Amino acid sequence: MEVKELARNDEERESARLVKERGYGIVVSSTPGERVRKKISESSPQFKAYARDATLPNVLVVFDGLAFGHTDGYNIRVAMYGLEQLRIALPPIGTGSPYATGWSYGPKRKMTAQDNTSISSIAQLFATGPDPSQLMLSVYHNRFAKVPLNSALLARYGVPHFELKPDWQSGKTAQWRQVA
Repeated sequence: MEVKELARNDEERESARLVKERGYGIVVSSTPGERVRKKISESSPQFKAYARDATLPNVLVVFDGLAFGHTDGYNIRVAMYGLEQLRIALPPIGTGSPYATGWSYGPKRKMTAQDNTSISSIAQLFATGPDPSQLMLSVYHNRFAKVPLNSALLARYGVPHFELKPDWQSGKTAQWRQVA
């Protein structure tokens, strides 16, 4: 298990300073899943080294104690499987309007059948209130993991587990479904 904290960047620190100073901050923007993707890349060599002869699952735990939303289920999903993209068909000129043919996962995916299969799941650690001892954990399973994490191991502690719905390749991007 590897734990990675997503610390505030300069823009987030400036926004927090302005909130204290004047009561509102600035708009903070990033590519969805960017911060989680970076943590996957940073930890990937370590997980690969552990996974060579491993029979135990590997879990990357991401922590965003400041609740900036970098580690929510959506950001974890697009970090793992890629940014969502809408496919558009373009009929010959003059024969009709463009139309949507479906959704798919596009660029920036970190989890594929060939990549990061040594990471069994990504767990989101987050504070449920102002008291830092009030922490919760949610686990998001990597569908390509060589050694999957058994959801029963943590479910008895009330830890929710999520996997992609089975229709993840049927012309739309799959959502998480809770499995435990």
